[in-house]
Amino acid sequence: MTIDPRSITRITRTQGTVIDQATADEGWTYVPGQGVVFTPDSDSGSDPATPEPEPEPEPEPEPEPESEPEEISSLVIPPWMPDGLFEQWKAEYLAAGGNAVDGAAAIATQRVRESSEYETYFPGIKREDGSIRFAGANPEQQYMANMAAFRNTVQDLLDINPDIFTEEYVDLIKGDVSPREFTTRANALYARVMESGDGIRQWYADAHNIDVTNSAILASLMSRRVEEAVFNREITMAEIGGTASQHNFAITEQFVDMLADNGMDRQRAQQLFGTAEGLLPMLSALAGRHGDADDTFDIEELAASTEFYDPYQTARLERLQAAEAAAFTGGAAIDYRRNERGGVSGLNEL
Repeated sequence: MTIDPRSITRITRTQGTVIDQATADEGWTYVPGQGVVFTPDSDSGSDPATPEPEPEPEPEPEPEPESEPEEISSLVIPPWMPDGLFEQWKAEYLAAGGNAVDGAAAIATQRVRESSEYETYFPGIKREDGSIRFAGANPEQQYMANMAAFRNTVQDLLDINPDIFTEEYVDLIKGDVSPREFTTRANALYARVMESGDGIRQWYADAHNIDVTNSAILASLMSRRVEEAVFNREITMAEIGGTASQHNFAITEQFVDMLADNGMDRQRAQQLFGTAEGLLPMLSALAGRHGDADDTFDIEELAASTEFYDPYQTARLERLQAAEAAAFTGGAAIDYRRNERGGVSGLNEL
């Protein structure tokens, strides 16, 4: 390309040659023998005949990583906090600033104590004016210690489930009764029952037509509510049913009622169901192996022999024992033996 110098209006000098300033800025210059030619350098533009390459797209910014949930140190969680209140406490803690705020734990704890759910877990801990009965940073721990002490006192004195007195324990808390005071009262009552237990039992038998133990008498004297439950056999039946469940037996209310009518108590229920748990699978296997008319053996059939002295079930057990002994002489048979009450027992004497 050549440029007519006559068309130049604005000039500059490049090696003595006059060229247009804009042309010079674009990288054009005069070369002897060639005229004005394009000579790009670091400051010049690109060759107009060559299209400039498309700029590469800038990479998309990497997404910012999701923030991980804030870790809560176990040191700030109150040691008494039950699982059912922890999520509420955690939400209040984070709302108060979490780890970044020194007083966040105290704020969250106060919010929990003000909630309606709090007294579900700690009934009786608040006075009528809303203040908490026990002093210190963690009064709930003292509350739980007192409740455990009340329970232990009952468990030591009575052959009865101490949990049935939970309402009474709460009343003790509300009355500001200490564990030591309660133990003193309970021991004094126990001594009175032991001194005149026969007379009290006779009175219960005459007045209410029920046979009660010293433990039941003491329990009824400790609580009017429990006394009514004793009269209605609710405690005995609950203990029989609960013991059965502990040993994986689902029994009917009618069966429980029969056992209670037969005089079963908590200790006897533990003996029956504890033995049956290991014995019944063996008895069922023997019934199936030796062609018994009934190829299974369940808890009611076992109790019919050991508790109610049913002659059919007793004879059935003896037949199974004899058949097993004949098939496996040399000591492989299960050693059933009649107990002192006419029932038949197996590996553990009933």
